[in-house]
Amino acid sequence: MIYFYRLIQPFKALTFDLDDTLYDNRPVIKRAEKKLIHFLNQSHPKLLKFTHKNYQFYRKKILLKYPKIYFNINDWRRQSILLSIKSFGVQSQLAIIISRQAMSLVNFWRNQINISTDTHYILKSLSAKLPLIAITNGDMNMKECNINQYFFEIFRSGVNGPPKPYVNMYDLAAKKLNLLPNEILHVGDSLNTDVLGAINYGMQACWLNIYNKSLLSSKDARVLPHFEISNLIYLKNFV
Repeated sequence: MIYFYRLIQPFKALTFDLDDTLYDNRPVIKRAEKKLIHFLNQSHPKLLKFTHKNYQFYRKKILLKYPKIYFNINDWRRQSILLSIKSFGVQSQLAIIISRQAMSLVNFWRNQINISTDTHYILKSLSAKLPLIAITNGDMNMKECNINQYFFEIFRSGVNGPPKPYVNMYDLAAKKLNLLPNEILHVGDSLNTDVLGAINYGMQACWLNIYNKSLLSSKDARVLPHFEISNLIYLKNFV
């Protein structure tokens, strides 16, 4: 399925979102957080009754204290885990040790991702014809997930600037490619980060809508993408 909303111009490169565009991130994070809670329960007697609800409470508490911490998802996670452990009465130095072990565990499970054969196929096909750059608000490790070979650069929020829809990372990508914004197509699943940021910067935007959402009734639809696809395979029609 392809729907067109704006006039498409020829493009010379693509930028890609990662989480929920190349794979479904929701079960990955759910599993990683389940492993985290189990680890914390086993790590200290005071954490035996620590729950996922507790963890979400301290995540929100950290965000309220440091509103821009969401720029760096990894730092937000690290500080949330440490605050959780300390708040349950674990002594400071021991809390730091446990939190580091917990972060290592979460980072491992967060990158146990099954990238589908179809996704590998389309990325390989596209990268053989055009340069690809990843632009992500997340902390996925592309090398561990075996997709780094398709991209010659990655820009990550917190490391390379504020998150999408801020235009900083789009600008870095355009400069890296030495292209004008309208010569680049950005592909992503989020209307209010991927599409909004790309359009605001002057790129062309492709909305990946695998869940058959209604664009016109979506509360996230602030601007129109250039076109909408239901599967990444449709990108082959444009290259």
